Amino acid sequence: MLILPAIDIYDGSCVRLTKGDVKKKTIFNSSPVNQAEFFEKCGFKNLHIVDLNFAIKGKSKNQKIIESIKKKNKVIFTTWWRYTIL
Repeated sequence: MLILPAIDIYDGSCVRLTKGDVKKKTIFNSSPVNQAEFFEKCGFKNLHIVDLNFAIKGKSKNQKIIESIKKKNKVIFTTWWRYTIL
């Protein structure tokens, strides 16, 4: 079984939305880069990254953050945003 931890990014923070409502968000970590490093240190080799700004509004605010995750971590990840980075 493959378990993929997910990092949902909204306005630069790791969040969880209640029923997809951005007004009902919980911030789990203000640094998605640090969250990705944590998952990597826990032994995960794969991540799933979601750019919620792009998914909800059609415009990404998180491209630089996602690129930083890619540069600083050795994990393989999939994204849901304008571009797929592998």
